[in-house]
Parts: sequence; C-alpha cells; structure tokens
Amino acid sequence: MLKQTANMQSSNWIGHFIKITAALTAVFILCETVLYLTNPNNRWTLVANTSLKDGISNSLVYPAYAVDVAFQDVEEYPLTEPLIVNPLPNIINDVVLPQNDTFLPVHLVRFYFGLPHGDSHSFCWIDCISILSIMLYVKPSKIYIHTNYPDYWPFGRCDMITDWSLIQLVYTRQRFHLSGRRITFYKHEADVTKYSVAYQYGGIVQDSDVFHLPKMVELLRDWKNKKYQCLLTREDHFMNSGFIACPKGHPYTHDVLLRYRDDYRDPPVLYNSADVPWEIYNKNKDYQKNFFVDYQMGNHSWDYKGPIRYKEIPAWHAYWHGCDENEKNTVQLAKNSTYWEMLHFILAEGRKALIAVFPTTVKP
Repeated sequence: MLKQTANMQSSNWIGHFIKITAALTAVFILCETVLYLTNPNNRWTLVANTSLKDGISNSLVYPAYAVDVAFQDVEEYPLTEPLIVNPLPNIINDVVLPQNDTFLPVHLVRFYFGLPHGDSHSFCWIDCISILSIMLYVKPSKIYIHTNYPDYWPFGRCDMITDWSLIQLVYTRQRFHLSGRRITFYKHEADVTKYSVAYQYGGIVQDSDVFHLPKMVELLRDWKNKKYQCLLTREDHFMNSGFIACPKGHPYTHDVLLRYRDDYRDPPVLYNSADVPWEIYNKNKDYQKNFFVDYQMGNHSWDYKGPIRYKEIPAWHAYWHGCDENEKNTVQLAKNSTYWEMLHFILAEGRKALIAVFPTTVKP
C-alpha cells in the first residue's frame, strides 16, 4: 500500500513537472514571437524602387530585407544613369545633412546578426579608441553609425568618451542579395553599404579599427582645400574599403556601386570591395591625378606585430578588435609594442582635450 501511494505521488510530481515545463516553453515561444514581430527588420515592407530618371515602381520586399532603391539626383555630380543602391534616403529619420564646405560627417556601418543586448555586442574597448581618435583628429560635424538595430546603444565599453553629442545611430537595412545572388559573407553587406553611404552623403566612411593620428589633420586640410577629390587607402594591388573619403555623389563611388549592381561575385571575398575599386582607379587618369591614395595605413597583414611609425602617418588600420582588452591590462603591453603605445597615446591626447574643456572636473 505504501509502495502504491509512493508511486502515485511520484506520478503526480512528474505530471506537475511536465505541465510546468510546457507552460514555461509556451511563454518562451510567445516572448520570442513578440520580439521577432516587433523587430522592423522582420516585417514585410513595401518600398519604392526608384530610378534617378525613370519615375517610381513599387516592389514587395521579403523579411530577408533585400531592398534596392536608387538615390535622387545628387547636386555635386549630376548623373544620368539609374543607380540601384541602399535605401538610405527614407531611413535616416528625416535628418538632412547640411551641404556646405564646413560640414564633415564620419560614417561607420555596424550590422548585427541576431538581437544585440548588453555589452556583449557593443564596440570593443579598442574600437572605442578609434571613435575617440575620430573626435580628436578629424573633428567631424557628426558621426553616423549605420545599423540594422538603431535602438541598441553599442558604446557600453567606451568609458573614455563623455560627450556623445556627435553620435547619431541611423537605421539601414541589410540587402541579403545583390544582382540576384545571395550574399553569403557578412563583410559584403557592410562593404556595399559603405560605398552607398559614401555616394549619398559624402565625408569619411571607415571601419571601427581605423585609428586616426595627428598627421590626419594636415591631410584633411588639403582635402577640404580641394587639393584632392578623394582620399583612399590601398594594399599591394587592391584598394582597402576600410577607409573612403569622397564628396557626396562622386563618380568614383558611383562606378564602384554600378559594378556591385551589374557584376556582384560571392565568393571571392575581396572582388567587389577591393579588386574592382583598384581596377576602376587604374583605368581613370583623372582619378589617378586627383586622388590621394595612402600606402601606409593598411598595407600590412592582420597579425602584423612590427613597429608602427604612428607619429608619421595619418592613420592606422589594425584589422583587429580586442574585446578582451582594456586600459588596465594593456599598460604593460604598451611598453613593448608600438601598437599598444599608439593606443595609449590616443588615450592620453583624449584626456588632454577633455581637461581643456572641463578643467575643474576632470583629473589627469
């Protein structure tokens, strides 16, 4: 009898456990469904597919958010060809960039694959120093972060920055296909968006592992004074898409985007973002005459550990994001490496600038 009662109680507990597990599973599925449906990237959206000259046609876009929208006419370099690029005109939250010689925007592209949360998806400490170097040596009018999750604040690790008035997050879709071909490598999404942003808005478009240095001030002065049309960087026999500085609507960025539209290849990884820009540059004598193409910023391997003459070059493209690093655990590294020495140099210069602005509240 006691054994039978024990068996009945055991069965009851098992039944309760199954019911509780089923209920929790249902709640989890419901929460995931709500998150999915409230994410604007996953909605079916009707968007305009607009040619520069040919009027408007509408196309239904699938949740894979593959959209191709042409830009309106660009004042600096009027173009007659239709251009199919990213739909930034209708997703920048009605912000209109001033069109004058003093306005200098810097753009970064940051896509997330999955819902970002906490500091685990934020800029790494090293990336934060890149943002600080932009503020120090570019002195931009605005820093735009083009992202598919603009409601996520990605600067949780950037404790060295105290004034965020320059930063603006703007929503941009991923395409997921180009020229009818599936985009299988995330870098292609970012690279085509970088050229789209450079074409539509102008200014500097860069990766978050590019560190600006004092010589950048002089180079930007020459660019603003029209000595150069565009500032680019190269490696051996191809361009590096991690740093692009061109006026709004420049034919060079237009030419690169047309090749994305008409001759997209996936793989190889570097064809559209590196080989094609290099080919376009070398076939155009006007570009060769009027562009500044840097050969020091990024012409090294991703694991380069040699010396960096950081006081003699305009910037350094590191190709590395150290999310396990912070100021404390890199002090010793800076004693034996010019890379870490360079990062601490930027940090020190940032603190000097901060002290100059807030001399009574900031301690060195």
